[in-house]
Amino acid sequence: MKKIPKCWAPWQSIQSRGSSSGITPCCTWFGERFRGTISEYLDSDYLKDIKNKMFEEELPKECGECNVIEASGGISDRAHQTQMKARWSPDETNRIINLDYRPSNLCNLKCRTCKPSDSSKIEAEFAMNKNLSNLFDETKGNDSEIYNTSVQKQPYDILEYEFPHLKRVVLLGGEPSIMPEAHEFLNTLVETKKNKDINLMRFYTNATNTNEKWLSLISQFNTLAVFSLDGAGKSYDYARTGASWEEVEKNFHIIKSKVSDYKIWVVCSIMILPDVENWIDWFLDKNVTWWPMMRPDNSSLNAMPDEIRLEKIDFLKSLNNTKVTTLINILESSAFDAKIYDKFKKFHDELDRVRDTCFSDTSPTHKRIWEYKE
Repeated sequence: MKKIPKCWAPWQSIQSRGSSSGITPCCTWFGERFRGTISEYLDSDYLKDIKNKMFEEELPKECGECNVIEASGGISDRAHQTQMKARWSPDETNRIINLDYRPSNLCNLKCRTCKPSDSSKIEAEFAMNKNLSNLFDETKGNDSEIYNTSVQKQPYDILEYEFPHLKRVVLLGGEPSIMPEAHEFLNTLVETKKNKDINLMRFYTNATNTNEKWLSLISQFNTLAVFSLDGAGKSYDYARTGASWEEVEKNFHIIKSKVSDYKIWVVCSIMILPDVENWIDWFLDKNVTWWPMMRPDNSSLNAMPDEIRLEKIDFLKSLNNTKVTTLINILESSAFDAKIYDKFKKFHDELDRVRDTCFSDTSPTHKRIWEYKE
């Protein structure tokens, strides 16, 4: 009987961070990256080793994020890979049908839950504030390669590689809508008429850009817009430095009207969950994916005192709404960790100093968390 791998990503997907940080099988692989071209990657011992690991009894440690998502009742990337395999390549292996493309870290925001490798604004801020950078470094454990934005640039052939079987493209950032490389890539797909063969073009956006040129370009694909919206109102404005909820809410409706479908992606962090009762109603009639904050852990729910976490669980359960089931699961699977709380206080105290902001001013519960004593 033919063995089935625990995940199909190594056989059918590529995640490319453009010319800066190499290639992995997917966007949730948290480990060493391959340095080289796509052709070299597909024929590499690096990829062969990952494929072999997928037949072992347990998933590789680099797949930890999928394990956490599945444990909280969410749909992991591993599950998406199985769905894509069944839909687009049921009888074939070793054909790339999915491309996750992150051209650069160019971004116009400095979200508190983000990191330098995913935001050029944060990268510049850390370069100007060594103490901030050092405090962040304390939270990243042994995963330094993922956060390293100064790696030597590698050969880059995303536009040259033909991808003859490509069915799905995912654009991530930074903010893809402001990246020249993302525009160039999509224009190339349109000019070569490959946009007609791609069943789904999925792009992540912070909903700050409604440029007509970009909206016209994405409208030429079967497009799913994934809106990265962490909370709403005051906690949103605090968590997403550089954005305004009032403006983003307007842009959400503009962009939504230009795409085939949409999804809202909410990272469940200690930045926004303290006042969940103030913003949850906005999300209840929309298509939302709740995602646990894991890295860096200085913003995770493990910094939330258990007494407050249980209050939020009780509130969400009182809504009696299945739309928040995964959010409840995420809160229930978290637990207060004094060491993580200490990281949270040190890092965000320094970040507040640099940005002239204040965690405690966001809501009364934010203040309770900040003043917590064991």
